[in-house]
Amino acid sequence: KTYNITNRLQLKDGVLKFVNQRFETFYDENGEAIRSVGTIHDVTEQRKREEETTKSEARYSSMIKKLFIGVAIHVDNQIVFANEALVKMLGQKSTKDFLGKNVLEFVHPDDQEMVMSAIQLGLSGGGPEFIRERMLKRDGSLITVESSAIVIDYYGKPALMVMLNDITEQERAERLQSILYRIAQKGNRAKAPAELYPS
Repeated sequence: KTYNITNRLQLKDGVLKFVNQRFETFYDENGEAIRSVGTIHDVTEQRKREEETTKSEARYSSMIKKLFIGVAIHVDNQIVFANEALVKMLGQKSTKDFLGKNVLEFVHPDDQEMVMSAIQLGLSGGGPEFIRERMLKRDGSLITVESSAIVIDYYGKPALMVMLNDITEQERAERLQSILYRIAQKGNRAKAPAELYPS
């Protein structure tokens, strides 16, 4: 029978070490243990790095969860993290509604090619600073977001952390301003009401 155990070991000077013990026990025909052969490795530094990484990720995750903008992390286009702001933004029920899903599931079909191009460029270290894309809410309605992304290391794999800001109202205001500007320009050139408001 083979065993693989990691435990603490106190040395004579009182110092605690983490060791990984791998050994195999051999038994006789009566089922009695007759000998064990194995190795012991000092994994103290590895264990410290893992604990520091876990603490750092916990603080990082806590900070992201409190942000007012939507944040998602995806690896190979599969979402592995989403914060509460994104849940609210897209009208989902919980962060679980995002986990394991392809990021393109939430992107308007007409914008998916642009988003995929931005993802590929982002992972290679390039790509635009911001892009505007349309996203699908749970009820099927659309919102416009401005998104940016940075490459991070997620458990040894390259990942993109995407930050999303809902600019739907801003875009509507810009569209209205553009319409009003065109009306004003047309009004300045109009010689009669019929030219301004054609039938």
